[in-house]
This record gives sequence, C-alpha cells and structure tokens, in this order.
Amino acid sequence: MARRKEWLTTLLLLIIVALLSLIYFLSRHRAQKRHPTFWIEDTAAIEAITFTRYVHFNPTDRIHFRKLENGEWALNEVDRVDPYKIQMLLNTLKQMRIREIPPEKMQKTYLKFLKTNHVRVTVKLKGGKKKVFLIGPSTKDGEGTIAMFPQEDKVYVIHIPAFAGTLTSRFSTQLQYWRDYTLFNVYLPQIQRIEVIYPHAPEKSFRLEKHPEKPWLLDGSILPDSARLVTYLKQFGRIFAEIRIEKEKEAVLDSLRRWKIPYAYFKVYLYNNDSVHLQLFPNPITKEHYFTLRLPDSLLFNVQHFVFNKFLRTRDYFVPSSR
Repeated sequence: MARRKEWLTTLLLLIIVALLSLIYFLSRHRAQKRHPTFWIEDTAAIEAITFTRYVHFNPTDRIHFRKLENGEWALNEVDRVDPYKIQMLLNTLKQMRIREIPPEKMQKTYLKFLKTNHVRVTVKLKGGKKKVFLIGPSTKDGEGTIAMFPQEDKVYVIHIPAFAGTLTSRFSTQLQYWRDYTLFNVYLPQIQRIEVIYPHAPEKSFRLEKHPEKPWLLDGSILPDSARLVTYLKQFGRIFAEIRIEKEKEAVLDSLRRWKIPYAYFKVYLYNNDSVHLQLFPNPITKEHYFTLRLPDSLLFNVQHFVFNKFLRTRDYFVPSSR
C-alpha cells in the first residue's frame, strides 16, 4: 500500500511539473503568435535600412544602407558596407523573435531605459512597404534585447533562439563598424598582370603576366617556378585593411611626403580593364603596419604586415632554381 501511495505521489509530481512547463512554454511563446512583426521573413525584399540613434529624445547618429543592383550595399551613399556584417544584419532581421513580454512591473523600467537611448530601425521593402521598430539596451541577463514598436507603449524582449547574447550591437550607428575595409577583391581568373615595384631596390621588382592560351611569364620572358607561382596566385581574393584613416589623413599624408617615394608600388591589372593601384609606406609608429594609399580614390588605410607581405615577394622568389 505504501509503495502504491509513493508511486501515485511521484506521478502527481511529474504531472504538476509537466503542466508548469507547458504553462511556462505557452507564456513565453504567446507573444510570438500575436505579434510576429519584428522579424522579416523575406530579407531579399529589403531595399534600404536606416538606423537613427536617439539619446534623451534627440537624434544623434544616423546610418543608411541601400541595396545596389550588383548586390552590394551602399553606406550613407558614399561608402560600401562590409559584406559579412550586412549579411549578419539580414540574418538578424530574419531570425529574431519575441522571447517574452515583460510583466507590468517591469514595463515602466524597460520603457524608461529604451526611450532614454534607442535606435530607430526603418526597413524599406519592395512595393513601398516599411517596417519600423525601436531597439534598446540588453536585459539584465545579457541574453535578451529590449524592443518596441513606436506606435505602442508596450515593451518586448527579443532574441534569436539558440543564440546566447544581446542583439543591440548588431544595430550600431557607428560608421567605422559598418564600413567595408576591403583593399581589393580580385581572384585569379580575373588577373592579367601583376607588378610589384621596389623603388629603393629595383632589382627586387618583378612583373607577372599572362596572355590567353599562354603560360604566365616573369618579366616578359622567364617561365617562373610553377609551384611558387601557384602558391602566390592562390592568395588573391578579398583582402582587408585593418582600418581606414580619416581624421588624421592629411597629417599622415604630409608625413608620407617626406619619404618622397613609397616603399613599394603594388599594381594588378584585370582582363576587364579594371586595375588595383596601391602605394605602401612604412608605418613608423607600430612598425607592424603599412600606410597604404589606394588610387585613384586616394583612400588611406592601415594594413598589417602579415596580411600583405605575402604579396610583396621579390623577383628571386619566382626565378626557377638552377638545380
């Protein structure tokens, strides 16, 4: 009898736990069913996105993204957006969900936090449709993000299921965060000629060139070491700088003029008549970077040695061994 009573007690406890779990699950997901409007299922329909930061009801920073015909994104109509970061943003807009609606006693607190400092997100969709919502700070547990619709006075906590962390940083209004620091984006089939010129050591300079149906040639007449040539050419692709120099650009350029000529010229010519022209100068501050001037847009970058030294080979590297 005692054993039967113990079994019934255990069964009852299991039923209670199951019911409580079901209630908790439904309470967390009922907001999903009634307010499925934060996320965007078809991100391919997005034409433009605008972030405007408000601090104490005053607009401060503003970022605007516009999708171009070639699939890239313009940043404030001047720069390009980092392709990896814009893809992460699109994934966020598609995957984020309502985690919960905070209880009444927390609504006023969260509302105060959000209205004091938030980012207004405006998404323009095909057909003239728009979606607007506000993104605020993270929740106390660091795994939710406060959000709301401007036409409501109700605050929600959003997240990405199975992702541990806040979404606030993905809606940054800092230009430096979004800017594309691509030095060049060139792949082997596109390349017709490569020139690396060392003005202070011309004997180390080289030219690699390929014409259709003909092998690559070093300086117009030498068949380069095939293994080293393949290794070198395979390193081309999307190459990034560490940062783009803006505020101190003129001061840095003035200091570079004292060098009179760069440490190296790096030029790549493509079959479609496009080209890459870089001038590399030593960075006397870190000694681990190059100041890199890109032409013809005259943008100045700071580039790490370990990123770019693989392209700064010398002529001897490609000359076949006499053995």
